[in-house]
Formats: sequence, C-alpha cells, structure tokens
Amino acid sequence: MAKMFPEWISESQRKTNPKFRAEFKVYDALTHCLPENWYVFYSRTWSWVEDSSRVRVREADFIIAHPQYGILIMEIKGGQISVENGQWISTDKYGDRWEINPYNQVAIATRSLERRLSDEERNPFKGYRFSTAVCFPDVDISSILSNFELQHQRITIDAPKMENLYKVIIDILKDEHGNFAPPGEARILVLKELVASSWYVNLPKSIQIGDTENEIKRLTDKQFKLLYQLAPTAHRLLVTGCAGAGKTMLGAETARRMASLGKKKVLFTCFNRNLALWVRESPFFVDNGLMLVSNYHKLCASFILNSGRKLPSFLLDENHDLDDPIFNENYTNIFLEVVTEIGEQFDAIIIDEGQDFLDAWWTPLLLLLKDTGYLHVYYDTRQQLWGIPRNLPKEITDNAVSIDLTENVRNTKPIHNLAMKFHLSRGRGYKALSKGGIDPEFIPICDNETERQVVQRVVEQLVSTENVPTFDIAILTPLSLKEGNSLWKPGKTLLGSYLLVHHLHPDTSQIFCSSIRSAKGLEFPVVIITELWSSGISNKTVDYYSAQLYVGISRARSHLIIISDKKIFDEFIGRIQ
Repeated sequence: MAKMFPEWISESQRKTNPKFRAEFKVYDALTHCLPENWYVFYSRTWSWVEDSSRVRVREADFIIAHPQYGILIMEIKGGQISVENGQWISTDKYGDRWEINPYNQVAIATRSLERRLSDEERNPFKGYRFSTAVCFPDVDISSILSNFELQHQRITIDAPKMENLYKVIIDILKDEHGNFAPPGEARILVLKELVASSWYVNLPKSIQIGDTENEIKRLTDKQFKLLYQLAPTAHRLLVTGCAGAGKTMLGAETARRMASLGKKKVLFTCFNRNLALWVRESPFFVDNGLMLVSNYHKLCASFILNSGRKLPSFLLDENHDLDDPIFNENYTNIFLEVVTEIGEQFDAIIIDEGQDFLDAWWTPLLLLLKDTGYLHVYYDTRQQLWGIPRNLPKEITDNAVSIDLTENVRNTKPIHNLAMKFHLSRGRGYKALSKGGIDPEFIPICDNETERQVVQRVVEQLVSTENVPTFDIAILTPLSLKEGNSLWKPGKTLLGSYLLVHHLHPDTSQIFCSSIRSAKGLEFPVVIITELWSSGISNKTVDYYSAQLYVGISRARSHLIIISDKKIFDEFIGRIQ
C-alpha cells in the first residue's frame, strides 16, 4: 500500500464532509491500487511570502510521487460535469452548480508549488518536470473527450479509467517521448517536509504527565502553517498568541530545523534565564556548533568576555535587579561596542519573550544578523512583567509577516478560562483545545493556620495521597525571591520533608519554587500559587496583579491550586472587569 498522508480518513470525517465525497473516493482508490513505494499527499497546502509581507497560499487535491516515475499533481472534480458556452460547470448531488476550469486550477497549483520550492536551500527542484492530471471520478466523459484540447485529453481521468488507475497514472507521468522524470528519494523527502511533515512534535520528558514516556502533542492548523510553511520562508516573522499557544515550542523547533536541516547558524534568545536553560536541555537543542541558546543578559556577558573585555564587577552579580536601568544600559552599551567590532554572525535569530526586550536591545541583535538573515519574534504583551509598557520597535515590525496563535494547547479548559479573565481580551477570540480537566482549586488560609502550613499540607496531600511526583509540582509566588520578602527561601525552606529548590531538575525530596516572573515561559503539570495578598505587594496596581495572575495561572498544565479564599479572588476579578 502507498504511504498515505494523512494515513486514514475517519468515518466521522466522511460523514461530516459530504462535499468531499469525490476526493474520498479517489483517496480510497489510490490507497488500494498503488504499492508501498508510492507517496500520496491528500489536500495539501503550502505558502510563501511575496513583496516582503504578503502571504500567498495554494492547495492541491492530491500530490502523487514515486522516486523512479515522477511527481503528479491531481485536481478532483466530482458530480456531473458539463461545458456551457466554453465554461466548465460542476453540479453536485444537491443540485448546486459551480463554475470551474480544473485544467487551469491544476496548472496554477503546479506553478505555485514550483515557486514555493524555489525558496528551498539550493532549490533541488530547479528545472524539474512535474506532471498534472484532472480526475472526474463520478462520470464517464468518453463521449465528449474529443472536444477537449489535445493536451488535456491525455491527462484526464474519468470513472471508467478509475478501474485501472495505476496504469493510467503511469502513462500520464511519461512525457511525449515515453520518458519519466524520476525525482529520487531526496526530492520526495524535501516535498514531504514541505507539505506533509509530521503533525506531531515530541515533548521533553520534563513536562510530561504521569508515567507516559512518549507523550506527543498534536499541532494545530495554525502551528503547522507557521512551522512548516511560514517559518522557512519569512525573513521577518512576528508571532503573538495567548499563554499556552506553543510559542516557545514553535520558536525552538524552528531554530532546531534551521540549524539541523538548513545548516544555518542560529541564535535562540529570550529574557528568562530558566527558559533558556530549559530549551538548551531539551530535544529542541542541536549540539552541532550551529545553534546558540542564551538569555539576553548571558548573551551579552559571553560576547563581552570573548572579546577580551572585563565586565564591571556590579554586572557580575547574578542577584542584580534586572529592572535597574543602569544595569541594563551598561550591559547593552558594552555589548553594542563588541558587536559593532565583530559584525554579523548569524543566519537567523529567534527571539522568545519579545515583549520583554528593551528598545536598546534590538540594535546589537540586528547587527549580529546577516543582511539576508531571518528574524523571528515570539511575544505576548500580557506577559510583560517588568519595566515600563512598550511595543516592538518599528524597524522590527516593518515588512514583517504576522500570525496570531489563538488556540491554547497547554492548559486544560478550566485553567485556560481562568487565566483569560486576566488577559486584555478577557478570552474573546481565544480557546483551549482541551475539552475537560479539573477545576482550579482554591484553598483559604484559616485563622489558626499560616500560609506555610497550608502549602505544606497541600504538598503532602499531592505527593503522599494523590501520588503526584515531586518534580511535577511548582510553587510560585508574585514576590521576588531575591529581595527576601517571600516566605520561600530555595535551598533553605523545608515543607515537611521536602526542600524547596530553584532549579529545573528537583529530585524526589525536592519541590521547584520560583517567582512567577522567573517561571515565565515554563510549564508544570501542577502549580500552587501562593502569597497573592502578601503585604510585600500590597502597594502594587491592579494591572500588576492581573499580569502576574495571567502568567502564574497559565504555567499549570493540568492542575492549579491557588492559596486564597475564592470569594476574595472573585472580588478581585470583579475589580478588573
């Protein structure tokens, strides 16, 4: 049997999409008549960028490929077919009439596919001859075939020819001299990468739930379009989306593909130190000397030190407040001096957490990028937790292709719905793909208890009674762990027999603990949000609280516990709506 993409069409798909009945008929025929060394791609789309920012999209009903015989692009037209005053008319079983010219359609699809493939590295399809066909699986057109143009007669398949479809396809793949255009396996793999690369991405074990060791995540249509169609061609790409939309995963996977498949020198950078560490330790990282992963401040430090300069002593303090404008200004000024000297270094720069990058940071990054390089920025303005409000600078947004990811693939529906109460959209236009899940749990602090005692009780319940692994749990706080205002002191605080730590690989006697800001970009199966109404942040604005809650809540994949009286929490929600 041929290698089919997709592998099957379910009965529910067939029942809910009757207008594609003719295409399903051809799909089934190809499945049974072609042997295993054939590839069949059904209902494939591809896109490319024109005039710097205009995205063009085309589709083929079928692309059929064989390493020795060639590549055939086939257009399907179901129902009754007629030609009236030179115009093709298709009439479906409901009596609806459609004006078509299937031969023009398949020609346009072929030219656009050639155009898109020309963007590939070294264009392996340059000068290659594609074949085309038009199939009418419901009708016998032998009585009118002589009225067709001669070039169209030989590429036409009707219902009687469907009975010997394999031989018909072989004949169409030959040119007028009887020769095939063998693409070889290499070209077919390039084609597969474009139109049918796997819709699944393996997730790192650190974010899997339970004992499943081969957890996979299905990409949404928009994620697929971004990863396999826009990212390889858009030199300027802006990707926004709600928390949980998969921005970091897509950015890291794009960097991996560029470094491993495209052999490009790629920089993946972000604001959060822990996020950079997570990407560097994940399967997304390619250790081939072409992919550099670093948060912005570490990137500055490494380039400065590699230039032979010394960092001022106050810049070496890892506990320095990243909000300090002097700290950021000094780092960037010295970094800019170095970059001005060494010039462009990267074929592509992928920036995650773009909303956190100061205006001055973009200049040295752009100087590191080659003139023909790729700059992709992933951002969510609602996750801006430090500094003054700001937008991406004009030199970044001009002529950029933009895409908004509106589907949450991380959080359960109840967690997503709660988080979106703190999003500026209040959830309008966004949705969680998960249909169910545990409702967020609110646990108040009673008069005779301290918050520490409540959190300890919750942790012991999760681990001892509910058998949740300690490494699946994160305790988050809106307070800074560096300033000393929080109850939690990683490396010192014990909750029963469990030590709180601030690294991504806790053992069975440890629990990860972090400020919400330092956990931005990360995700955990179970999150406990603490210290919400602490005196340490009592002077903060409603907007500050809202942003913190939006980020903190959305870190939880499956189960969220909030240490707060629900009535107080709901009253706060009422203040922002």
